[in-house]
Amino acid sequence: MSEIATFEHKEVRVSAPLPILQAIMKSVFEPPVQPMAKTSAISGLVLHPGETYAGLLLNEETGEPAAHLILVAMTDTRRGWAEQKEWALGAGGKLPNRQEGALLYANLKRLFKDAWHWLETECSEDYADEQYFGNGDQSDGDKGCEGFAVAVRLIPVTDSSL
Repeated sequence: MSEIATFEHKEVRVSAPLPILQAIMKSVFEPPVQPMAKTSAISGLVLHPGETYAGLLLNEETGEPAAHLILVAMTDTRRGWAEQKEWALGAGGKLPNRQEGALLYANLKRLFKDAWHWLETECSEDYADEQYFGNGDQSDGDKGCEGFAVAVRLIPVTDSSL
C-alpha cells in the first residue's frame, strides 16, 4: 500500500497516496514539453509544426459535426485572388470558404491583421469572396485587387476525433 502524503498551500489541503500526489504536483507545477508535432486536445488529431486548431465545423444541412478546421499558414503579402489561391495550395492547404472564415474569425481573430483576406469561393469571372478580420464582414471583391490569405486544411470527423 502506498504512503499517504499531504500537501498544504494557503487554504488548500490535499491528502492522497504519494504517487498520485506527485503526479498532481508535476502536472500543476511543471510546464508541458512541446513536441515538434503536437497532438491536439481532441483525440487522434495531429497538428504539424506551426499549425493551429481553429475549431469544429458542422454540416450546414444536418448540423452534425463534419470536420476539424486547421489553420496551416498565413501570408504577410497582399496579392490577387488567383495568386493567393496558388500560395495556399503550395502551403499545404486551401483558401477557406465562408463558413471556415467565420469560424477562424470567431476563434482565432487575435492572429489576423485587421485587413481583407481572400476566401476560396468565386462569385463570377471577376469576383471572389473575401473577409475583413477587423470585424468579420464577408463580401465579394475584385479578384485583381490585392488582399492577404490564410491556408487551412480539414480533418474529417471520426468517432474518435470528437
